[in-house]
Amino acid sequence: MFKANLLILFLLLIGMPLLAMMPMTGIPKEFENLRADTLTVQLLNQKCWSLRRTDPLSAITIGKKSLEMAKEIHYAKGEAQILNYLGICYFNLSDSPTATEYFYKALLFSDSLNISIEKGYALNNIASSLLFEGENHQALIFARKALALQTQNKDKKGIAYAMMRLSDVYRNLQQNDSLLITAQTAYKLLSELGMKENSLIALKNIGRAWEREKQYGKALKCYKQIENSISISKTTERNVYADLARVYNLLRLPDQAIFYGKRWLSTEKGDELILRQMANSYALKDNWKEAFQYARKSMAVMDSVAKEERLSQIRNLQILYETREKEKENVNLKAKLYKRNLFVTAFAAIIILICSLVLILLSKRLQQTRLNQLLNQKNEEILIQRDHLDELNQTKNKLFSIIAHDLRGPVGSASTFLELLTKQANNFTKEELLENLILIKDSSKATSKLLENLLTWARAQKGEIVFNPQKNDLFKLVQSNIDLFTSNAENKKIRIVNEINPDLTFEFDQEMINTVIRNLINNAIKYTGENGLITISAKEIDEIVEISVTDTGIGMDSDSTDLLFITDLKQNRKEGTIGEKGTGLGLILCKEFVWKHKGTIWAESESGKGSTFKFTLPRSHSKRKEIAL
Repeated sequence: MFKANLLILFLLLIGMPLLAMMPMTGIPKEFENLRADTLTVQLLNQKCWSLRRTDPLSAITIGKKSLEMAKEIHYAKGEAQILNYLGICYFNLSDSPTATEYFYKALLFSDSLNISIEKGYALNNIASSLLFEGENHQALIFARKALALQTQNKDKKGIAYAMMRLSDVYRNLQQNDSLLITAQTAYKLLSELGMKENSLIALKNIGRAWEREKQYGKALKCYKQIENSISISKTTERNVYADLARVYNLLRLPDQAIFYGKRWLSTEKGDELILRQMANSYALKDNWKEAFQYARKSMAVMDSVAKEERLSQIRNLQILYETREKEKENVNLKAKLYKRNLFVTAFAAIIILICSLVLILLSKRLQQTRLNQLLNQKNEEILIQRDHLDELNQTKNKLFSIIAHDLRGPVGSASTFLELLTKQANNFTKEELLENLILIKDSSKATSKLLENLLTWARAQKGEIVFNPQKNDLFKLVQSNIDLFTSNAENKKIRIVNEINPDLTFEFDQEMINTVIRNLINNAIKYTGENGLITISAKEIDEIVEISVTDTGIGMDSDSTDLLFITDLKQNRKEGTIGEKGTGLGLILCKEFVWKHKGTIWAESESGKGSTFKFTLPRSHSKRKEIAL
């Protein structure tokens, strides 16, 4: 229990900066100076729930007041309920990490006090977060647990929510039969409960199931029923426009698809999916000009949104929950040992009157020692397995996040773009063709550089790169990289100067330092404007060589330089002077390779006055050769 309390305290400390960043609204006057009792907590909880969609910020403020009051009067059920409600409010604000944190707090709290209904809702909410992050199989596990518990509780609303969550999971897993069954069950239960808005969401999943079975008429009937509902929210109404546009395209009725696509675009700026549907509609009408324009807009709105940090937080909280389950098993084992010791003591007292007290005591003590050793060994194995699982999950999540967003998006869009160009080449002038081919070329070059860094990083994470320092010529290595970027620099009229002493040679791993120099020069070109200057220099300080890459680019403030080398692919990276994008993976590689040389790397910069990236390398590595990363 003590360890669990420490872990919960740690999570609270981690969550405080996130909560501090969230803008707060004042407590409504009718909720000021309320007496702390169970009825007031129930009132505040009800108000928080009613505002969760329309005004989540006010709902959070009211919810935190209720949470504080529930803790003060030790109202456990109200506390468990408001933890779930606060998580849903943050989820509606797209703050998935904070939402997940509250859901796990609700799970741990309700589980510790055996509040089974709120535990069921917490399990279902965690399934929502996992589903949002693309963790479909984990979401399925939690949703099934929620359904089993709410069925045991005979909570009709909880069963309906669990069925709806299962239908969302089966939709993502492409399991259409299960999707149709769970969605129809959820729709029936939610309709009986009078939960109209939620029943429409279940009806949307029924339509998606019919759509995947190519029964477009049945799917269209579901979507039209949602559109014609009098209690539909703005969000649900906008989303069903996209569904109708997609089905009408599948029915080869582009005019109706365009009608609903434009209705969607009249409510909000387009996203990649609706713009792609508009492009398909105009392509069906052989209006290739409009199709091409919407395809370009689809490419323009695509952006890399890495989820590694959110996935990492969910994984950490999940590991916390699983670890707590293991600790509960250990507590039960200790309880059994305690009861057994009591029995041994009583039995020994009886044996004293009969015979062999000493032999029995020694036997039981040895048995207890063996059990304690086994318990300690199991605890150590659990900790080792947890740490190993955490490391594997973090590595996998980083790799899949980049592949899923930074590579798949540009490659897929370029493919669609090229298909339009090749089919309708005669409809474009030479100038238009050249302009769009240049756009595709630049996107391909950027994707190629990202892929090169990604493969190098993946090899390093798998331990396939061998650290093999040998005596090398730094001047020649730098010059070869300058020659590599000559074309890029000339496009921006940037001059690159190699000021390194041609006679400077020392021991370093040529492949690793080549990667470091290449990434630093590439970054310097990216953030340096036309007619700029980039200088590469080195100076010897005792047994250390300090290498510098200096540019006259846009620079950055001190807050940005402090975050450059943090292994966090979700950071918003500043675009280059002509809109070049990056993930920060190159700088992470630089840091890892410099550290393998027992060196350091840092940046010195001032906004508007350029930047200098520096790193140090020892002159010799006589005892560290042939070390695998």
